[in-house]
Amino acid sequence: MKAKILDILSDLESQKNVKVLYAAESGSRAWGFPSPDSDFDCRFIFVKPMDGYLSIVESDGQIGYPVDDVLDISGWDLQKTLRLVCKCNASPFEWLQSPIVYREEAGFRDQLWTLCQEFFNPKALIFHYLGIAKGALSKTNQEGNLTVKKFFYVIRPVLAALWTQKYQTIPPMNIEPLSQLLPKELDVLLKDLITMKSNAAEGMEFKTPEVFLTYIQETMQYLEAEARKMDDRNFGHQTLDKFLRNTIEKHDH
Repeated sequence: MKAKILDILSDLESQKNVKVLYAAESGSRAWGFPSPDSDFDCRFIFVKPMDGYLSIVESDGQIGYPVDDVLDISGWDLQKTLRLVCKCNASPFEWLQSPIVYREEAGFRDQLWTLCQEFFNPKALIFHYLGIAKGALSKTNQEGNLTVKKFFYVIRPVLAALWTQKYQTIPPMNIEPLSQLLPKELDVLLKDLITMKSNAAEGMEFKTPEVFLTYIQETMQYLEAEARKMDDRNFGHQTLDKFLRNTIEKHDH
C-alpha cells in the first residue's frame, strides 16, 4: 500500500504543480487502534511555486485524491498549515507525530515541530479535543451504545485534552502513552478493547462499558471547567511567515 500511496503523491505533484514536503498516516493506524477494515488516511503538506501565492484568486489551500473504501488522501498547502499552527489547531501537531511517515523533505518535520511548540495554546487545544469527543459521543444509538470506532473517537481526544491540561504540552497522537492517564482498571479494559477492535469491523456496535461512559462524562466536565479558567494566548506570526517564505524560495523552480 505504501508504494501505491507514493505513486499517488507523485501523480498529484505533477497534476497540481506542487511539491509534497511531508506525508504521513493520520487515522486509526497511527493512533494505535486499527481494525481489519480500517482505511489508510494519508495527510500531506505541500508547497506551490512562488507564482501560486501571487494571485488575487483565493485558494482553499488543499488538494486531494478521490476517497474510496481503502484510501483517503488529502493535503494542505503549507500556508494553510501554518495559519492553523498559529491557531494551535491539533491536526498538524498530530500529523508531525505520526509513526507512519510516507514521505519527508529532509529536516522539514523537525523544523515545523519546533515551531509548533512556540504556538502551544492549552485552552484552545483542550476545547478542540473536547469538541471532537462531543461530536463522536453524539453518535450513540437508542440503547446509548457506540460503534467500536466511535468509542475510540471519544476516548482518545478526551485523554489528549487531559494530557494537555495535566502536562501543559502538546499531547501524543498515539493511544498508548495517553492511556497511562487512565485509572489502572480502565487502562486494562482499554487494552482489551483495542484487542477487540483489532479483530472487529469498524462499524460493529458493542455494549459500551458504563464505567467508561461515566469516566468520559466526568472528565469532560472537569476539563471544560478547568479550560475556562485559562487565559487565551495570542501569538505573532513573524516566525511562521519567515518559515513560509524560506520554504517557498527553496522550492521555487
